[in-house]
Amino acid sequence: MRFEVAADIRAMFSVSDRKNAEENLQFTFQKYARSTPQLSAWMEGNLVEGFTIFDFPLEYQRTIRATNNLE
Repeated sequence: MRFEVAADIRAMFSVSDRKNAEENLQFTFQKYARSTPQLSAWMEGNLVEGFTIFDFPLEYQRTIRATNNLE
């Protein structure tokens, strides 16, 4: 299940804007709500903070979304 969850989270941050990312989060939240309620609660509480990246211009998003500034 680890790879599936990682792919779902990656998909949230691969979209073009915050609205689509939040829609994707809601879909993923509902997907895991029954099988892993702790995971879905964590997603809803923590992943929204990462969507701040979408507030920056597109040309900067790729640079600042990774923690490794040497990329």
